[in-house]
Amino acid sequence: MGYRNTSKDISQSEREAARKLSHSQIERRRREKMAACMKKLSDLVPKNIQAGPLVLQKLDILLNTVEYIEEIQRQEQARNDEDYLSAASSSIGSPQSNSSVLTVYERNEVTVQNDKMKIRNLLL
Repeated sequence: MGYRNTSKDISQSEREAARKLSHSQIERRRREKMAACMKKLSDLVPKNIQAGPLVLQKLDILLNTVEYIEEIQRQEQARNDEDYLSAASSSIGSPQSNSSVLTVYERNEVTVQNDKMKIRNLLL
């Protein structure tokens, strides 16, 4: 009367063990992929930007990467401003002044978009 169906209990416990094992494997692959991405980010950021200990923690890597990307954006904006002003001043009085300024701006915008895509692809 007090006996349980052991075949059902075994299969249920086996299913539970298999589920836990599968979850553990999925989680381990996720952690390995995250570690590989962090290593790649750490390698991409120039060493002069990286400050602190030789072995960087995840937060350090992310902070350094954000700082580096912001610096690149500032430099790109400065170049865009210089190109815009240069194109505007050199084309003053010419009949195609607006089109040459737009061309410089559009070219720089494409470069920024390409850089963003490269960074996004590195993170994936």
